[in-house]
Amino acid sequence: MFNPVSPLHYFAVGRSARECIDASLAAAGKADVRQILDFGCGHGRVLRVLRRMFPAAHITASDIDRDGVDFCARRFGAVGVYSDTDAAAVAFEDDFDLIWAGSVFTHIDKEAWSAFLSRLRDSLASDGVLVFTVGGPYVEQKIRSGENDYGLGQPTATSALSDYAASGFGYGDYPGTNGYGIAIASPQAGQRLVEQAGLRMVNYQPKGWDNHQDVYACVRAAN
Repeated sequence: MFNPVSPLHYFAVGRSARECIDASLAAAGKADVRQILDFGCGHGRVLRVLRRMFPAAHITASDIDRDGVDFCARRFGAVGVYSDTDAAAVAFEDDFDLIWAGSVFTHIDKEAWSAFLSRLRDSLASDGVLVFTVGGPYVEQKIRSGENDYGLGQPTATSALSDYAASGFGYGDYPGTNGYGIAIASPQAGQRLVEQAGLRMVNYQPKGWDNHQDVYACVRAAN
């Protein structure tokens, strides 16, 4: 979302996303991008960058925030698709050369990870690239040190850290919500979930997005 107190940071986040996407496409050897999905588009913080990067591309904007989807359709000429908290209820007509999912997996639990990774895998073109972000070791250390609990509150943050220590993946709901909160994933745990969804990781950028969230670049695994 645009923050009028810090507009420079808003645009810096978009530029950082471009760098992450460029590195991911290069790692995958993908040059031709004609069909793009911005999954979790919000009001277009990254979609505006995608439109400039690929002016001739067909872009689909998808989010559970319907006002955001409608805005992206009007402002950036995207095709809007309303999303859902249930991965099985989300459908796309196209196969995508590039899927960007910025700060989506950041907020969902392990079961939702598996469901949405599989759904997005099925939406990739045969040589398409999925790029997604999540809090990793850097975020885990900020929570553990007490510097930032990311809105979880102490008991939930402690529980998420315990799960992370045990398995490399921790999650906690925001207070008063169900199924929406903060996830933290070690690169090893993230790669396991990627592989279980039928994907292959081709690039990993620790703190790659805005010097904060880890960035994963994935392609379809060979059958």
